[in-house]
Amino acid sequence: MRLIGKCLHVGVLDGADYTEPEQGTIQGSGLSPLLGNIYLHYVLDLWFRTGGSSRACSAKATLIRYADDLLITFENQDDAKRVMEVLGKRMDASD
Repeated sequence: MRLIGKCLHVGVLDGADYTEPEQGTIQGSGLSPLLGNIYLHYVLDLWFRTGGSSRACSAKATLIRYADDLLITFENQDDAKRVMEVLGKRMDASD
């Protein structure tokens, strides 16, 4: 946790200009995909597997994820619409 905290507050030196980000990670940081995968594991992967989505569907639904890219397939269009309605709320980091 200490190391992650240090990486989040690291500054960027561009020539003579030094800036520190107010929130998030700097662009190109190796920390960004790591934190993204941790977030998506808990917010999306586990939710989908444990009934937040796939078990509530009337037909087969599959989540395929590689890093921060994902694909969700559905056999039933109504299931896809229902998941799309809640997915935005589920992914909202402000909650």
